[in-house]
Amino acid sequence: MRLKHGHTLVEALCALTLGGLLAVSSALTLGATRSALERAEARDIGGRAEREAVAVVRRALATGAAVLARGDTAVELDLLLGAGVACAVGARELLLPWPAAAGLTTLPTMPTADDLVAVRNRPVAAEDWHYAVVDSSGPRVVSGSCRAADGWRSPLAEAQPLLRVVLVDSVPVDIEPGAEVRFYRRGRFALYHAGRGEWMLGWRRCHPWSGACGPIQPVAGPLRSAGAGGFRVSAAHALTNNGWELRAMGVGGRGAGALVWP
Repeated sequence: MRLKHGHTLVEALCALTLGGLLAVSSALTLGATRSALERAEARDIGGRAEREAVAVVRRALATGAAVLARGDTAVELDLLLGAGVACAVGARELLLPWPAAAGLTTLPTMPTADDLVAVRNRPVAAEDWHYAVVDSSGPRVVSGSCRAADGWRSPLAEAQPLLRVVLVDSVPVDIEPGAEVRFYRRGRFALYHAGRGEWMLGWRRCHPWSGACGPIQPVAGPLRSAGAGGFRVSAAHALTNNGWELRAMGVGGRGAGALVWP
C-alpha cells in the first residue's frame, strides 16, 4: 500500500509540475501572440496613417499652385479654396454670384482676410493671372448688379445676396465682368514632433506675402519620423532663364507609395 501510495504522490507532484510548466508556457505563448498582434496592429495603423497623409497632400497638390519644397519634411503651396466668375468689378472689390445661385461659384471654404485671390479675363494665356490679397469677404445685397436677365443667376435667386470680396489693393484696370476668379490659402504641410514620441503631419496657414505662419494643426498621424522612413519630401529642380524652378516633387512614406507632382 505504501508503494502504491508513494507512486500516487509522485504522480501527483509530476502532474502539478507539468501543469505549472504548461501554464507558464501558455502564458508566454499568449503574451508573445498578444505582443505580435499589437505590433501588427501598430504597423497597420502606421501604414494607414501614412497613406492618409500622402492622400491629403496628393489632393492639395492636384489643385494647388506655387508649390515649394521646404526641406525634406514640408511642402508649401497655395491651397485651392474655390473658384467662380466675377459678375461685377469695382475699384477694390469683386462681386460673384452666391455659391449655388447659378452654378458659377464653387466655394467649399469661404475666403477670409489674408487669403489670396487670382483673377484673369477669359480667354487668356495661363500667365495672365493677377494676384491680390483678400481684405474681407461676405454676402452683400447690391441692386442692379449681376442680374438674372443677364444670365448671372436664376430669377429665383435674384433676391439673394452676392459674394462681395474686398481686396487689400486695387483690382487691375483691365479686369472685366466675366473674369475667372480663384481663391487660395497659403500654407505648409509639415512633419512635426507632437510629443510622447509621436510624429504628425500638420498644416500651418501662412501669409501670402510676408511668409509668416500661424500655429500648426494636426492633419494625419501618428507617423514614423523622416529618419525612420516616414513622411518625406523630395524635389527636382531645373535651371531656367528665371533661375531654379521646381519641376517635380515626390511625397511618400514607408507605408505608402510615393506620388509625383505635377
